[in-house]
Amino acid sequence: MTARSVFVLMRAAQRGALRAALPVVLLAAPPLAAQELAQGASATRDAPTAESLLARWAASRGDRAAWDALVAFEVRGTLSANGRENDVRLLRDRAGRVRYERRYRGMLRVFLDDGERGWLRDWQSESFAPLDAAAREQHLQDVDLLAPLPESLRRYREIEQIGTEQDPSGRGLVVIRLTPPEGLPLDLAIDADTGRAERALYRYVDPEDGGPFEMDVFLLEDLEAEGDGGSIVLSRYQERDQGTSVTVWTAEHAELLDRVDESELRPPP
Repeated sequence: MTARSVFVLMRAAQRGALRAALPVVLLAAPPLAAQELAQGASATRDAPTAESLLARWAASRGDRAAWDALVAFEVRGTLSANGRENDVRLLRDRAGRVRYERRYRGMLRVFLDDGERGWLRDWQSESFAPLDAAAREQHLQDVDLLAPLPESLRRYREIEQIGTEQDPSGRGLVVIRLTPPEGLPLDLAIDADTGRAERALYRYVDPEDGGPFEMDVFLLEDLEAEGDGGSIVLSRYQERDQGTSVTVWTAEHAELLDRVDESELRPPP
């Protein structure tokens, strides 16, 4: 069965399931410490908490030794929707700094983040504009869905389990809501056995069309990038259902870097 056919089945069986999940328990969780992330795989499976599930998700992102040795990584791929294909380049370092580029017909859009502040150079602009906290969080969540850092979990002020659901094969998924200090929450449906996030509900505001809007993200295939101590796990293929259209992310190249060009991650003047 192809990834596309799997997506069609999942969408037919699960569309809107994250929106309709009934609250079952509320767990205000502190940021996850490094040792908690490392111990995620051994957390109890009898009654998983939101914290233990997120720790298990972090553990599913690859070998801890590889993450600890990481300097930076670069991912190149495409985002395609309605016949429009954007070339994407994402650069992220161990400190969480981000450069996220999208190109379309000679135009360039760049999101830049130094770990504390974010800026956006929009399609037809030649300069960067600072982002407020909510807009910055929206862009960081978008980046996290493509290439998460386990430590990204520390951004959220609250982690709660809001429901359960099943995928078409009958596997049980636990729905976790991540609420940032500013901006809109992100929901993840996590396999309690493997720790893998199978789908997400991403909320966003469009500068022109308003919102907030919701987007179902189906995380269909993973990509392993080899490094010292093992491999890290990024996203190879996902489909984002916006209701009126589906955006397809396909990673074509991923590389672990032993150094970065500081000029690419430097805050704008």
